[in-house]
Amino acid sequence: MVAASCAVAALCALLGTAVAATFDVRWTTGDGIVGGADAPYPQESTAPVASTVVMIEGPAGPRGAPGPVGPAGPAGPTGPAGGRGRRGAVGPTGPIGPAGPAGGSGPAGPAGPAGPTGDTGPQGPVAPSWYGSFYDTTTQSAAANTATAMRLDTTAFSSGVSVVGGSAISFANAGIYDVQFSAQMRKDSASSAQLDIWLRLVRGGSTVDVPDSNTSVLLGTARKFVAAWDFMVAVEAGDQYQLMWSADDPTMVLLYQPPQTGPARPATPSLIVSVVQAG
Repeated sequence: MVAASCAVAALCALLGTAVAATFDVRWTTGDGIVGGADAPYPQESTAPVASTVVMIEGPAGPRGAPGPVGPAGPAGPTGPAGGRGRRGAVGPTGPIGPAGPAGGSGPAGPAGPAGPTGDTGPQGPVAPSWYGSFYDTTTQSAAANTATAMRLDTTAFSSGVSVVGGSAISFANAGIYDVQFSAQMRKDSASSAQLDIWLRLVRGGSTVDVPDSNTSVLLGTARKFVAAWDFMVAVEAGDQYQLMWSADDPTMVLLYQPPQTGPARPATPSLIVSVVQAG
């Protein structure tokens, strides 16, 4: 009985006040004697005693106060992505932003087809053209190896170009001019002789032989011949040009011939000069 009572006491200590219970203790000896709480334990028996504890549940006690919240557990794995939601309604149009800077020019496109030819316009005014035609009616000679200006004593017609001082061709207007000449030469001696013809410029009071303008001719026995070529010159208003010549034979002359007969022929000037504006 003492052992049973101790067992009941231990159980009550474990349960504390959380369970209210009523115990009915039964015991049985080895001699077959059954006892209970209301039967004395047979002290005189030496047989083993078997005891049974029956717990009778009483009414539930009041709920205790909640315990403190335990620590948060570890985060679980990320779940799979959800499905795409429905498209939301279109929002209102925002205000117009400021204009951006102008872009660079693109490459030029291909040329279009040519249009039809328009009507011919009226004739514009004719630009002035300066010119002159001059010649000489005398036979001209020069001392041997002496630079001498070819003379001009007659003007056929001219505009903006004239002869000054009997030999200088004067230009009133700037431009490009073509100066052409034809000189009839005669040499009376039988020995060879050299003839040189070049151009000289008088500009602003200075006189200079035009560079690279000379032509040299070597002649043999007595004869007549014609020296004829032209010069293209750049002219400033007021310029004067002269045709220059020299010979190492004093018998060489620029020959003038009066009108001839059999058949009738006009006179032959010793020098003819034509000047035409070219630009």
